Parts: sequence; C-alpha cells; structure tokens
Amino acid sequence: MIKDENCAYCMQGDLVAAFAYPVCEMKTSFLYVFKEQSKRGRCIVAHKKHVSELIDLTDEERYEMAKEEVANGAKEITVYATSSKMLKAEEPFEDLYPELDLVVADLDSDEVLSKAEIENQTNNITADVLQTKDVNGEVFHEYYANGVIEPFYPRDICTHISEENLKYSYPLYSSQAFWYYNTEAFPDGQPIT
Repeated sequence: MIKDENCAYCMQGDLVAAFAYPVCEMKTSFLYVFKEQSKRGRCIVAHKKHVSELIDLTDEERYEMAKEEVANGAKEITVYATSSKMLKAEEPFEDLYPELDLVVADLDSDEVLSKAEIENQTNNITADVLQTKDVNGEVFHEYYANGVIEPFYPRDICTHISEENLKYSYPLYSSQAFWYYNTEAFPDGQPIT
C-alpha cells in the first residue's frame, strides 16, 4: 500500500486522534468519526492506500469500497435530480455495478433544495447526491454558504477550469436553444442574421 508520512489517515495514531475517533477497519478502508460534530454524524471513510480523492482510485477499487459499504448496511445510493436524464443513468449504472442499487428521485429544483434543507435540519440525511441548477446563485448563497450542501469538484474534470470560474458553482451545465423560421414567409433566408 502507498503511504504518505504527512497524511494523518496513512499514519494513524496520534495524527488522526487529534481530530477523529476510529470506528472500525474494513477490507479496503478505515471509518473515522470527526470530533467536531457541527454536522451530527460527520465521518470519513479513508482508503488504506494514500489518495487525495476517490478519483485517484481505479474503478475496481471504488467499486470494492462501495460493495463494502453495502455489506456494512448501506442500502442504496440516492440521487435527487432535477433532470429526468438522470433516470436514464440508473439502469446502465446498475448493469455496470450489479451489487449497488441506484435510486433516482426526479424532482424540480425547489423540491431538491427543500428536501436537502429539511434533511440537514433534522440530521436525517437520505440523499447521497444532489443534481440541480443554480441559475440565480440561490444554491450557492443560501444552501452552500449555510452548510446545507457541499459541492464536489472532481479533480479529473476541474483541473483545466480556472479557480475563479469554480468560485460560485460547478460550470459544466450547458444547454442549447434552437431557433426556427418559416421558409415560406422568408424564402430568401433567415430573417435575423
């Protein structure tokens, strides 16, 4: 296993004891509960191999970790999504990872944010992933800034994006608008150039 002498999770002992309590050792990882509990139940699953992000693991290593969570009581991966396209990902995901159950709730933006806020207030977190839009900055200023949600910036995607562009959001959402015109009314071509 790769270890980093400057990493509290790799070295364990006094380094990690300064901020977390060990809960258990699993096949591929360790579970720690943070001493600081402003979010009740705040914990971390630290892989036995030194990695900065889960993306540093292979697909097989991430799948093994997920199966281990299922073996230890996790029932499903729950996604609150504002796009029905996410529903189309459910079956291919489960075909690729047959021991995992992906549950997608197709909601509108207000429902996603309302559920996230209620779950945060009651410390009864159900959703693992939220997919929503932030057209007017409400998600950032009211939900992220107040600790209701946390963004995830995968390094493999975000390394080429300026940090200034990541300041308030995850800028990978794009949409297209198609414009049509009546060719009989405008036989010489499009009316607007």
